[in-house]
Amino acid sequence: MVVSAASSNTPRYNEAQQGQRQRGTITSYQLVSEPLSMSQPTQSQVNLGHARQAPQGHRRSLSRRFFDTLTGVDALAREIDADNPPFMIKVKQGKEALELVKALQNNPQAKIALYYGKNPTVDLGGIMHQALSKASICFFHPEQQVFMETNTPNSLTWATTLNTKNAYLFGLVAGKVLTEPMVLENRLDHSLIQQIHAALTLMQAGQKPQEAIDAITKTKQNTFNALIQFEPATYQKRSMQDYALRHLSTEEIKALLVDHYTAAFHVAYGIKQVTSQHFKSVEILERELFSTESLKVNFQKIKIELNENKAQINPLFLQWFKNLRDEATEHELKQLCTTITGCPTFSPNKKNITVKFHELYKSDKLFYARTCFNIIDFNTEIFQKVADTGGYDLFKALVLLGDEVFNAK
Repeated sequence: MVVSAASSNTPRYNEAQQGQRQRGTITSYQLVSEPLSMSQPTQSQVNLGHARQAPQGHRRSLSRRFFDTLTGVDALAREIDADNPPFMIKVKQGKEALELVKALQNNPQAKIALYYGKNPTVDLGGIMHQALSKASICFFHPEQQVFMETNTPNSLTWATTLNTKNAYLFGLVAGKVLTEPMVLENRLDHSLIQQIHAALTLMQAGQKPQEAIDAITKTKQNTFNALIQFEPATYQKRSMQDYALRHLSTEEIKALLVDHYTAAFHVAYGIKQVTSQHFKSVEILERELFSTESLKVNFQKIKIELNENKAQINPLFLQWFKNLRDEATEHELKQLCTTITGCPTFSPNKKNITVKFHELYKSDKLFYARTCFNIIDFNTEIFQKVADTGGYDLFKALVLLGDEVFNAK
């Protein structure tokens, strides 16, 4: 295959033209246009966790004293770093993602505490994670001109017409995710994660995307070495190297990099504004953004026996837990464990996965502790134990609850 800069189907990202496309982007940018319907949850909604009002009966199940203690001043103080206090940002439901992105633009490295209503102490992480998840999904929408669908279902690649500003904003969101105990729904093609990792590796501290590109493309060989990092399967081929280095000029090889990988630089720039973490491999970066570890093996190790010495156990919960352990697929387990702030529950027949949202409880720890809240009424002591452990994923919370109410080994 003969490759030249002129043969690329992807438009070159001219800065002047890009500037024209971007005028008015931020003021008119509707991050939370949210075409998602609450009446019939989509796959993304199950993973996202849009907040809903809790049924009144559920509110009475935990004492006010417990809620006030967990989310009061003392609890919030433990979350605050004196050298880097959080921005306390009031948000409206449905606008969390937009407010979060605005806050990240103002100060990417600051701790940001989003909250509803008059009392900022109601959030110890839940709203933040919900906002991050919702923001990432919004950037997946074609209107944002960052990603577009591929022929593979639920897989995205770079948009043909790139909005570099929105790519940078997505990088801010991704960078924040990398600093939080959470993961996102994985819809990016693996090649995109490879490219983001390459851009993170190639960009020096303090460099902007264009500065990084200019530094990398000073010589033909350096430019081609960068192409290998972005897409090793294509550019490591000996025939490709020989042709490019012999027949293409430095500018033509640079055009290949600019045309195809500019988006990765802008995403990487956003990530670097938030965190200075170094990722040794593409796999590590992918795991930190989108957990790829097997959960089924861990669930199969759990043995459950009813503990008669504990409080009365609802048999539906026992059946739910057994079904989860014995019958859930790997995909279903990942779907549950990557849910950010929703409370997913299996019905006894396992096939019907629903999401319950409880308005009163905003903390991630409480969300996960209350996963099975509607079918078993745990006491405050159990909730306190789960909240104090710092466990953020569904699996840990279930195991901890299992230790309380079952002889789970």
